[in-house]
Amino acid sequence: MPEHFTVFPDQHLDNHPHYYPANRADKISSPCRAALLKSYFSVVHLSYPILDEEEFDDKNASAILLASMYALAHPFCPKAQKVNPWQFLDFNGSAIPLEARSAKLETVAAALLYSQRHTYVFRAPTMPGLTAEIGSLVGMSHDVGLNVDPTLWNIPDSEKRWRKRLWWAVHMQDKWTALTLGRPSYLNDDQSSVPMVTLSDFGIDSHHETPSNSTGHVVAAQMFIAMAELSVVLSRILSTFYTIKAVHSFRDNPDSDKIVETLAAHLRGQLDDWHRNHLLAINIHPQTFPDPTGSLYLAYYTTDIILCRAVLRNHTSQVARERGTTMVLNVLEFVRSLRVNRLRAFWWSLSKVNFAIAGSFMLSMLLISGGDEEAEVWISHIKEYQTLLREQSVGFDVTRLASIRMNLLSKVGKRDEESTAADGGGTPDPVAAYFDQVEALNSALLGQEQMPNEDSNSTNSFMRQNPMAVDPSMDTGNLDWLADLTFMDELGDQWIASE
Repeated sequence: MPEHFTVFPDQHLDNHPHYYPANRADKISSPCRAALLKSYFSVVHLSYPILDEEEFDDKNASAILLASMYALAHPFCPKAQKVNPWQFLDFNGSAIPLEARSAKLETVAAALLYSQRHTYVFRAPTMPGLTAEIGSLVGMSHDVGLNVDPTLWNIPDSEKRWRKRLWWAVHMQDKWTALTLGRPSYLNDDQSSVPMVTLSDFGIDSHHETPSNSTGHVVAAQMFIAMAELSVVLSRILSTFYTIKAVHSFRDNPDSDKIVETLAAHLRGQLDDWHRNHLLAINIHPQTFPDPTGSLYLAYYTTDIILCRAVLRNHTSQVARERGTTMVLNVLEFVRSLRVNRLRAFWWSLSKVNFAIAGSFMLSMLLISGGDEEAEVWISHIKEYQTLLREQSVGFDVTRLASIRMNLLSKVGKRDEESTAADGGGTPDPVAAYFDQVEALNSALLGQEQMPNEDSNSTNSFMRQNPMAVDPSMDTGNLDWLADLTFMDELGDQWIASE
C-alpha cells in the first residue's frame, strides 16, 4: 500500500496561536549560544546521536529543538552556568504540546530531547506527567509516518537516515518508560516496518574517512544500535511477563512454573546473544572521554534483573536466583568502578530509575532469603550499594534519586519490622539488625538539631521546615535550580560527615 502525505504551508497551520509562549530561551542563550551547541555535540550527541552534526543548521532550526539542545548541554557548558536552565524547560513545556498538533521531524526530535531532560528538583523528578508526554510523542511519530520504512521513498537519503534514528529513539523511550513507570507501552510492534538502524544510518562509512568515522562517533552509533536491540528484548519481556493478563494467567495456571521457566530461558538466550553481539563489540574500542556507555551497561543489567524478578514473582527458580545475584554483583562492580570519563558523560534519563530498580531488587532478594546466612549476604550487598550510591551522588546527579529511594524503602522496612515485633510475631535477627542500622543512618540524615547553623537559608533550616524535602514523590514547589543544587550538595557533604 503506498504512503501518502498531505503538505500544508506553515502559515496555514495553527501551531503558533496567539497564546504561544514567548521565546525567552533564545534571548538568554545568545551570549553563549555557540558554546552551548559545541557542548551539545561534544558531550550529549556522543551519548544520544539522534541528530546529524554535519546536516544540522542552527540558523534554521526550530526554537523548540534549540531549547531542548541548550537544556541538555547546559551542565556541560561552563560559559552558560549563569543561565537559568528552567527558561529552556519552561518554554518547551508550553511550546511542544502546541506544535505537536502539526508535528514535523524537528518536533519529534525536540520532544525526544526534552524527555531526556536533566533533573534539578530531586524530590520531584521528571517522571510526573511523563506518560502523557510519551503518548504525545508516539502520536506525533505516527502523524509523520516514522513507523513506516522510508527506504524506497523519494526523499533525500539524509532524511531516510534521520527517520530511522528518530523512530528507534521513540521506540526506546516508549519501552523504557513503560518499564520504569509501570505503565502499558503505547507501541504495538506489529504496526512498524522500520528496519533496525545500522552504522550507515549515522553517516558512518567504513570505506572513507569522515568526521562521523571518529572513534567517539562510532561508539555513539554502536551504543544507540545496541540500546535499540536491547529495547526489542525488553519489549518481549514486558509483553510476556508484565501485562495484566500475563500476571493473572501465570498466577492461576497450575503448570505455570514450567511455562515461566521455558519462556524465561528463551529470553535469557536472547540477552546472552545481545551481550556477545554488542557489549563485546563496543569493548574493542579504546575508552573515550567522555565515555557514554554507562547507560548501556546499566540498561543491560536492569533488563536481566527484571527478567529474574518476573520469574521469582510467584515461583522458586534457582537459575533466576543465581542469575539475579550475578547481575547484582555486576551492578555493584559497575558503580564501584565508575570513573571520571563516565561520570562526566551524558546519561540517558532511564538510568536514574535503573539504578533504583537494582536497589529494589536487592531488597526483594533479602525478603525472600532462605536463611540467616543468605540474608546476611544480601544485607552486605544492600549496605554497600547504599554507600556507593550516596558517595557517587555527591557529584553525580544520576544516582541521587536511587540513593533517596533506597533509604525511603529501608525506612518503610524498618516500620514493618517494628509493627511485626509489636504484634508479638518476632523479627529475623539479621533483617532487624539491618533495618536498625538503616534507621540510625536516616536519623543522622534527617535529625538536624545537633548541627546548628545561624543561616536561615541553611540546609538544617530547610529540612526542619520541609520534612518531605528528600521524598522524590513530593513537589514542594521550589523551582530554584541553584538552590536545589546547593541543597543536594550540602546534604551529601553533611551525610558523609555524619558517618
